[in-house]
Amino acid sequence: MQQKQIVKVAVADTNYGFDRAFDYALPGWEADAGANYSIKVAPVPGCRVLVPFGNGNRKRIALILSYGDYDKNVIYKEISGVIDDVPAISAEGLMLINRLKETTFCTYFDACKLFLPASFNVKLKTRYKVNAERFEALHSLMSDDDIKAVLQVEKTGNYSGDNLKYLLSENIIYPEEYITKKEKTEKIVRLTDEYREGRLKYAFTNDKTRKTVEHLGNSPDITDKELINLFGITSASLRTLQKRGVIDMLTAAKGLLVAGSVTGSVAGAVSNFDNPLRLSEEQRTAADGILSLIRNGKPSASLLFGVTGSGKTAVFTELIVKVLSSGKTAILLVPEIALTPQLIKRFTEIFGNAVSCLHSGLSVSRRGEEYARIRAGHCKLLIGTRSAVFAPIENIGLIIIDEEQERTFVSEMSPRYDAKEIAKMRCVYHNAALVLASATPSVESYHFAKIGRYNLFTLKKRFAEAVLPEVNIVDVAADGYYNDSQNLSCTLVSEINDNLARKEQTILLLNRRGFNTIITCRSCKQTIMCPNCSVALTYHKSAGKLRCHWCGYVREEATVCPSCGSEYLNFIGTGTEKIESEIAELFPSARVLRLDADTIGSRGNYEELFKAYSRGDYDILLGTQMVAKGLDFPNVTLVGVISVDSALYAGDYRSYERTFSLLTQVAGRGGRGGKPGRAVIQTFNPHHYILKLAASQNFPDFFGEEIGNRKLLLYPPFCDLYVVEFTGSDDGKTAAAAAAFASLIRAAVNDKIKLTKEKIPLILLGPSKCIRERINNKFRYKLIIKCKSNGAFRSLLSDTYKKTFTERVFDRITVSIASNGDASM
Repeated sequence: MQQKQIVKVAVADTNYGFDRAFDYALPGWEADAGANYSIKVAPVPGCRVLVPFGNGNRKRIALILSYGDYDKNVIYKEISGVIDDVPAISAEGLMLINRLKETTFCTYFDACKLFLPASFNVKLKTRYKVNAERFEALHSLMSDDDIKAVLQVEKTGNYSGDNLKYLLSENIIYPEEYITKKEKTEKIVRLTDEYREGRLKYAFTNDKTRKTVEHLGNSPDITDKELINLFGITSASLRTLQKRGVIDMLTAAKGLLVAGSVTGSVAGAVSNFDNPLRLSEEQRTAADGILSLIRNGKPSASLLFGVTGSGKTAVFTELIVKVLSSGKTAILLVPEIALTPQLIKRFTEIFGNAVSCLHSGLSVSRRGEEYARIRAGHCKLLIGTRSAVFAPIENIGLIIIDEEQERTFVSEMSPRYDAKEIAKMRCVYHNAALVLASATPSVESYHFAKIGRYNLFTLKKRFAEAVLPEVNIVDVAADGYYNDSQNLSCTLVSEINDNLARKEQTILLLNRRGFNTIITCRSCKQTIMCPNCSVALTYHKSAGKLRCHWCGYVREEATVCPSCGSEYLNFIGTGTEKIESEIAELFPSARVLRLDADTIGSRGNYEELFKAYSRGDYDILLGTQMVAKGLDFPNVTLVGVISVDSALYAGDYRSYERTFSLLTQVAGRGGRGGKPGRAVIQTFNPHHYILKLAASQNFPDFFGEEIGNRKLLLYPPFCDLYVVEFTGSDDGKTAAAAAAFASLIRAAVNDKIKLTKEKIPLILLGPSKCIRERINNKFRYKLIIKCKSNGAFRSLLSDTYKKTFTERVFDRITVSIASNGDASM
């Protein structure tokens, strides 16, 4: 007896309420019952295919998740086409997709998109073809316009005229769906058999050509671009070698090249590497402890907790060198794109072209190229931001997450994943070590380290006996602002003057961009708001515009009040642009570099700007939080925080944690090059305990205060937390949908308790309006769920979420769920 092979597929463009693994048969590939289908059947799990879907059997792109069981009583639809000859997503990736669907409440295909760069995407398009028999049969009855339309379809495959419906209904033309797939190619270079076997001699004219050919003799295939980067040989020289019969240059699909030559270069680089930063006793103890966990060959998680400037990067280097020299690979994740250039430079000097970089600042084509190198096995060390955790790097031995406390590791778009959780899953899969590192770890991570869930390694001293910066908390109400300045205290101005006189550099932090953040009318007291959001417009003086930083709305600079027409406007609030203006007035000879989203640009030129600052081309670096962490400038001896008070009262249970971290990190940028550092923190609350603990970099005492508050008020790590957000264009309907969801979840929990007789811990807060209740003309409500996030509760929450796609109260309401999300929103 023969039976069809069944596969379970995830179908693109389905909503969460309908999304599941659908069963399809593989046409033309049959095997005897009980046969090993994974060997005898293609395509395999991880391949993308085309399937007929829905009542109309329109073609959809789908991903094969797994093989299924054949049921002779079921009539199966058959897969209609194959997109990938080899799996686009690995077995590990498929495991992660299933886990993402369960934990982030996304569709299978939304999770799938995380694993493939945009350049690897495929599109399903429609073209028309002529039914020759029908056309001939009806030709005499057709109008001239109909005949012209058919001839156009025959020539181009496209048509959108008024008579399209008639031609389709009479089956004169019919639609055909097809895949568009951009497949990039590259030149692969190898020695010819004649030269390799000594039957051809060649006289080299320069060292670059000789070294290139020698390298080819000791390595497998390599691309022309890699040879150009490695040895400086030109394309013209390669073509000459090809003409003389020394090399062959073949065209192949990008990313299919094996990477033996790169592995060799890594081994050579590692064996010759002598770490110039000799590890201190503390660093050596931490490195050896983590290496012993790696050598155990079992998954592990460690927290590397060290004060700013303690040399955590030197420990990273030691760990990565040892892991790569053992033949395994490593991933290093950082929270900001701005932190990648320094790390790329450092590790490229050690490992050469075996280092890859992935982040959203790269162009689509560049991301595709990096992805292809990683997939082909060229990459041994991957450095990147959050999304790099999904890269198809194999044989992982180590994943490091630097500044692990940062919320940028959590996606704000669906799927709302946490890169730390994905890294844990990958470490379990590969039996690898996870290292979380920070001077200000998250409360949850430090708690897990204290109770033994994570291994704890501590660096209490700055490297090379450098001292922590001296921190001065300035009460601006008492100290006063300098002359006509509205934002710089007398103390801070004096410190900047001293630094300029000593030719030392200064970093100033203000986590708001623009010139003025609020414009109010003195006559009617109204604030100029964004017409689409419940947010005040920010004044950008250099552009002469008012901008909304939430929806992107832009209008011309206001000269009169839009509400009453009064000319008496009050410009209040301060952004980085205004501070830059004040610095120019106070220190006319100072060279100022401002770094924020307005000056960086869409692609980001931060790398060149940081290099310029490091060279000493600028005296003062002014910016938002991108200048606060991870950067190392030896000549920076002064750090100034313009305003910190708004961060303390952000309305979120993490506001103290974030403020402590930001102040500790930015103060730690000073005094890293042997010179003593100072930090000035301006505030109207100089006696606040968070500021005092941050000034002394006393994380243990901060943790003691914070963990007590979390336990008392029941916040993570003592519970799991979900934030359900509801958005809609009608305020009343959005509020009703939020209330309905809360009722559904309560009813589901009560039914579960009655059925199982088991307690389900649950606290619902809300629903209530979000702090910014309207964004882009959508009203926003939130429901906070405190619970124990086990499989049973996630299943219950998933079933409730699915009802939002079928029940009328949720019509035209968007519902999203975030795990451990921002409770303030």
